[in-house]
This record gives sequence, C-alpha cells and structure tokens, in this order.
Amino acid sequence: MHQHFETVDILVNNAWSGNKNSWESITDEDWNHDINMSLNSVFRMTKAAFPDLKSSRGVVLNIASMYGHIGPDYRIYDGKEFANPPSYGAAKAGVIQFTKYLASFLSPHGIRVNALSPGAFPHPPTQKHEEFMKRLGSKNPMNRTGQPEELKGAVALLCSDAGSYITGQNICVDGGWAIW
Repeated sequence: MHQHFETVDILVNNAWSGNKNSWESITDEDWNHDINMSLNSVFRMTKAAFPDLKSSRGVVLNIASMYGHIGPDYRIYDGKEFANPPSYGAAKAGVIQFTKYLASFLSPHGIRVNALSPGAFPHPPTQKHEEFMKRLGSKNPMNRTGQPEELKGAVALLCSDAGSYITGQNICVDGGWAIW
C-alpha cells in the first residue's frame, strides 16, 4: 500500500555504497562513488527536503559512523572481504561536520540536525565469520558488536521532542569503542 505524506517532519539520511576496498585496492572511481553515495547524498536529500522541513520545523538525522571520528584498526580488517574503505571514513567524517553546519544554518527555521554514529554493527552475512566477529567485538569494553535494536533509543531521542534541545551533536552508539 502506498501512502502519500503532505510534508516531511523527519528526514533520516542513511547511505553507504557497500563497496569494499582496502587502501591498496581503492581507485579514484571507487572513491568518488563512495563519497557521492555517503556524503553528497546527505546534501542533496536535505536540500530537497528543506522546504518541507522548514514548514514543519522538522528534524534531520544523519547516520554517520564511528569511523567518522576514529580510524579503523588495520589488524582487524585483513584482506578485501572485511576491508573498511578509506572513502567510508572520510565520507562519514564529512557527514559529522556537515551536520554541525546544517544545525547552524537551519536553526533559524526551527530545524534540528544531529548525527548518529553507530559502531560496530556488522551486516548479517559478516556475522557468519566467527573469527572476524571475535576480533571486531574485542575492540570495545562490552566485548561484542551491536544489534540493530540497540539504536532505537538514540534514534527516538534525536527525532522526537525528548531531544528538543539537542542540535549539532554526534551521538555515538558504539559500546564504548571510542574510549580506548
């Protein structure tokens, strides 16, 4: 069933290309594609939704990543299969900084803008690789990776009136990964 909504109250920008590249394997084409998909799309979607967000005094939630504010431990990501591409971290860092700019520029219109940086939340196919999952989970104080439902609280806070005085922030849901 298709529903049409009159306006945009909440815009969630959540994008990544899915390309896996190491430093050695990434090409200019890969880099440009990933930056376009993960960073430029946030600009384009927010620009397109701006008139609606302005009229609704809405909320923008940009999904960044822990790798937007910390670097990956190269010892975890051996080989291309589990590689964390440099374009991913660069794009997500851009999303975090762009979030701060948007929070400033859109605040006169009553629009709040925040980022959420999850980590690590591996995709189900990746979770089948026991040795990799063990290495990944051992990198934070909770000694495990995150589950999708563990993002709900932060999303609800940032997208509802419960977070009405929060803007320009990057909330990390990373099991404490960034404290070490």
